[in-house]
Amino acid sequence: MDFFANTIDRAERGPWPWVRRGGLRVRWLDGWSPILERALAELPESSECSFEFFEAMVRNRSRVRKCVALVSNAERPVAVVGLRRIGPLRWDVIGGGGVAPRFVAYAAEADLFPALSALGVNVHVTTQPHPPPRNWVKSLVEHPVHRIRLDSDFEGYWRQSGQLKNLKQARRRTQALTVEIDARPAAEWIIRGWADYWRTPDTASWEDLIVASEHYRKEDRFHTIRLLDGGEPVSGSSFLVENGGLLFVTTYTKPEYRRISAGARVLDIAFAWAADSGFKHMDIGVGHAYKRRWAPESAMRWSYDIRPWHVDVAAALARRARAAVRHVALPARSFFGKNSLRLDPSQTNIP
Repeated sequence: MDFFANTIDRAERGPWPWVRRGGLRVRWLDGWSPILERALAELPESSECSFEFFEAMVRNRSRVRKCVALVSNAERPVAVVGLRRIGPLRWDVIGGGGVAPRFVAYAAEADLFPALSALGVNVHVTTQPHPPPRNWVKSLVEHPVHRIRLDSDFEGYWRQSGQLKNLKQARRRTQALTVEIDARPAAEWIIRGWADYWRTPDTASWEDLIVASEHYRKEDRFHTIRLLDGGEPVSGSSFLVENGGLLFVTTYTKPEYRRISAGARVLDIAFAWAADSGFKHMDIGVGHAYKRRWAPESAMRWSYDIRPWHVDVAAALARRARAAVRHVALPARSFFGKNSLRLDPSQTNIP
């Protein structure tokens, strides 16, 4: 399997003549190298991701493939881009999945999108605070951000949204549980539980999230809240300090404690703790309808792909192949009966 994965990776990242690179040259590295150290010394450091943190993520061994692209113009480095594979012909920037949420790459602002385009692979970028230039991107999605100021009457908002009634029940049901804040082992417990429960491309970042939690903890920017039953953790959430507020990152509740709404109670506690600690707002993030019960829409974030034309062609061919399989499989299933071989009719996850 590793042989085939390596072959596909090398083919995907090959110096194909049909990739429009705009005069830029791309060098791919499968791990950390002094070459990157020299290049980063000539590039602007990101306030969202220090060079030290970036190196730690690249060096961190994980179950998903990672690589780094050094983009140059002649001998001058233009960008350094870390990537994490999240699917066939699909890469996430290494800060994606909540690891370094607003970090894309090291590059001057004017060079960022030409450099990403020059890679010649499908790069997915999530939840950025500013819209991208439309001529460089595809699959652009606007996400409403659910955020509420902590000096406001947020319980009044919950009353209006119907959430307060649920929280009063959760408070009664979880009275016997103990609250734990910022315990050292909590981050890994929450992140592992979150990844095991959801198992989506978004959770491919979980091993780097553990590295991120330790990095941000040292900067007093990462916090956890858990509920314990007899000293054993049963529910918890993690938060990143961002722009003076708390950003909701990951959450996990043991299945047997979901019926008493332990997860909702953790978030309820987080609001009160954050307000008492002087944070400006609680940012619940984007997606999932339940978030509107916690906070109103108050901002926008943007996700998008930088995708070369040949990846679109490959995706179209994959969809046609799937359609052909369904065309053959469905009549065959009807003919041979329900006990015949089942072929997966689900759509490809290549966008």
